[in-house]
Amino acid sequence: MKKPQLLLIPGLAANHRMWEYTAHELSDSFHCITASLPAMNNLGDIAGHILKRIQGNFSVAGWSMGGYLAFELMRQVPQRIDRLALLSTSAHPEARDVALRRRIMIREAESKGYLNMIRQVTPRFLHPETVESGLVGQLMIKQAAEVGLDAFCVHQKAMMTRPDNRALASTIQKPVIVMVGSGDIVTPVSGHEELAAMIPEAELIKVPDAGHMITLENPSVTTNVLRRWLTDKEAAIAA
Repeated sequence: MKKPQLLLIPGLAANHRMWEYTAHELSDSFHCITASLPAMNNLGDIAGHILKRIQGNFSVAGWSMGGYLAFELMRQVPQRIDRLALLSTSAHPEARDVALRRRIMIREAESKGYLNMIRQVTPRFLHPETVESGLVGQLMIKQAAEVGLDAFCVHQKAMMTRPDNRALASTIQKPVIVMVGSGDIVTPVSGHEELAAMIPEAELIKVPDAGHMITLENPSVTTNVLRRWLTDKEAAIAA
């Protein structure tokens, strides 16, 4: 019997390693496909590229920028998406102060060294205990090196021009889960509470002992929640 498809979308300066634990743990029941993100400066174009790799219906989990891309997929092929998981993300358009911070990061990456800049900002994305261990920080730097400066800069620009997804969120009639690290200061809990309230029947999960990098900081909790979301027959029937 063919396994249902699960599309896993990483975010900025991240790749398949962001979802490695989850993909491995869920591969017993699901055909897991981790999206690769081409260096394009438009989220709609990136979503179109992702769709070339996957046929038929699928569920999608998007982390951070991957959440913005999940919204793009909902805009382009809503009829093909069975379930939606939004992790460490937002439905809002880019705020002016965030866009300014992105421009500063691009300038510093180009002038002071890309990986040096990543090392400097890493603690902001992590729970204090995760910072202390150092392991997730090392993996973040490894992913960033693999993604490269060019893609990092182009993806920052793509996010600056992302659409307002709040109206779209209110129309979603799928089993949806919204997840956030309890210590996330990049995309705070309050924003996810607002996001979950926008989407009919969405469930909000606050992942303990995690900041923004929830799939790496608390992979077992994150993956267990995703498994339940994927196998909840009641939610599927209701949808």
